[in-house]
Amino acid sequence: MAPVAALLALWAFVVTCMGQTGGMLVYSLDDPYIHLALAKNIQQGSYGINPGEWASPSSSIAWPFLLALAPASVAEWLPLLINGAACVLSVWCLARVIRRAGGPVWLPTVGALAVAFGLNLFGLVMTGMEHSLQVLLVVFVAMRLIEQRRDTWFYVALGLMPLIRYECLAISLPVGAYLWVTQDKVRPAVALGISLAIVAAFSAFLHAVGLPLLPSSVLAKTLEPPFMTNYTTHPTLVMMLAWLAYAWRDRLGQWAMFIGLPTLAFMMEGRVGWMGRYEVFILAWLAMFVLASVGEMVSKGAAGEGRAAPALILSCAALALSFPTLWQITLQTPGGCQNVAQQQMVTARIARELGMRVAVNDMGLVALRSGQYVLDLVGLASPEVLEVRRHGQMTGPWIDELAARKGVEIAFIYDKWFPQWSKEWILVASVELLGPKVSAGESSVQLYARTPQAAVRLHAVAQSMAADPNVPATIRLY
Repeated sequence: MAPVAALLALWAFVVTCMGQTGGMLVYSLDDPYIHLALAKNIQQGSYGINPGEWASPSSSIAWPFLLALAPASVAEWLPLLINGAACVLSVWCLARVIRRAGGPVWLPTVGALAVAFGLNLFGLVMTGMEHSLQVLLVVFVAMRLIEQRRDTWFYVALGLMPLIRYECLAISLPVGAYLWVTQDKVRPAVALGISLAIVAAFSAFLHAVGLPLLPSSVLAKTLEPPFMTNYTTHPTLVMMLAWLAYAWRDRLGQWAMFIGLPTLAFMMEGRVGWMGRYEVFILAWLAMFVLASVGEMVSKGAAGEGRAAPALILSCAALALSFPTLWQITLQTPGGCQNVAQQQMVTARIARELGMRVAVNDMGLVALRSGQYVLDLVGLASPEVLEVRRHGQMTGPWIDELAARKGVEIAFIYDKWFPQWSKEWILVASVELLGPKVSAGESSVQLYARTPQAAVRLHAVAQSMAADPNVPATIRLY
């Protein structure tokens, strides 16, 4: 019942999102198109965004290779299909844990859907990123631990977690170590050994082609504040930790390895924000154990099953409502899809019609659809840029020299992101959102040319698109 209800809810959600984009499938972020562009190049035997130029713009080892399995005709639908299935199965895992405590037949379905909504599981689907699959692996491992079923699928999921997102090592390492010490010397060692060997081999590959040992997208996160500096936005996290410490007071070793260490590692090194995707996996992990412990404590009480329903209803409601920054993002996701349709899709079309090399700060759709060389001014696809950004040396003259060296005469940027931008560039036009800003970095993208000749070409294309009634944005000419 829960998977069917989740599928129907997800279908309605996707239809709502597509209703904001004229019936097109558009994800709520530009980032998934980076992975799709990378996957396209993987199919052609290279690893990066620009042919012949090595780069590591993905925070996931496995995700781009998974996307590379799809033919070009359906490639952009594959993230939706994978994420949709992962979301439905995650709801099933939640419902299965709720069902263990008994209660009315409707409670597992309603409770699981409420928690999924509260943790932005539906919104994650439309980001088009690997986070839905990450959450599925996390809640599946948690479910198997709760059920005390350490079968082959459990160890497969435990080993896959770091290959989908590096931060899953915060869970897989302490859990695997605990199981290795207390229960099984072989299977945890095999699962984590293979997983870590693949991680090490990938780092060796990056090093061999002249890149840092970690992907650029991982290194770029070091420029952002960690979760520890934002923990006050999630006070429920502390309450969840305290509750589990009380519920597991007779097994504090498990609490330390399953709950304490993973949460501490994420609080110290994890990130939050950007359409509510980074922190969801650790919150879903804790939510599974909270629901299981509530059910266990109630079922052991004198009233037994009679108290299960009120306790679980209260727990599910608390988990659904305690993270407003997440469930509000679920509600805002259709607007995020509209932002991408009105901004990055438009700049990608301009770049394609220009047929010129372009510098951008949002490269996903431009890289995927323009067919042109893309200079990434954030650094995910341009290691040289990232290195300069990390050392705070990204000056206007340096950008000018890099653009000249790369043969780039056009730039689509957010002015506010580049206060050091050189006045030598000619402002030709801007692409402005028609609706409120949700997922876009800024409401307006400025279109620059480095030479008068390039400015003439850019102006002609921008003028043509400004007159096109099918372009879902305001194009302002200067």
